[in-house]
Amino acid sequence: MLVEVNDKKVREYLKSMYLDFKLSPIKNEESSFLRDTLRKVVNNNKINLISGGFIFDYVSKQLENSRSYYLEKHMSMRDDMSYSEHLEIIEEVYQEWEYLFKWLNEIFSIENNFGLRTIKFKERV
Repeated sequence: MLVEVNDKKVREYLKSMYLDFKLSPIKNEESSFLRDTLRKVVNNNKINLISGGFIFDYVSKQLENSRSYYLEKHMSMRDDMSYSEHLEIIEEVYQEWEYLFKWLNEIFSIENNFGLRTIKFKERV
């Protein structure tokens, strides 16, 4: 089953996330898979259970960390910016993740059974 990505903000956020992964110097199996997944969603403007689940998992993991964690990480990578500039960027990214999480949560449900995560499409009425 495919769901059209009809929310303009979500499309923009997914596209910016894809570009971040595309330009990222970190090249591991997980980031490559996520980049390819995001590319397919951005190009087709549709999301399926596997790609949606993978993006949902990534976004929810990011939200589990505090803003201060990302602020520290960002500051260690970019020392040419002021604290307020770092803070502004992290707040913006966090808002994107929160918006994406809310949107994904409207389409998918995650069930945790004894450590096993199951992602399903929610029933449409």
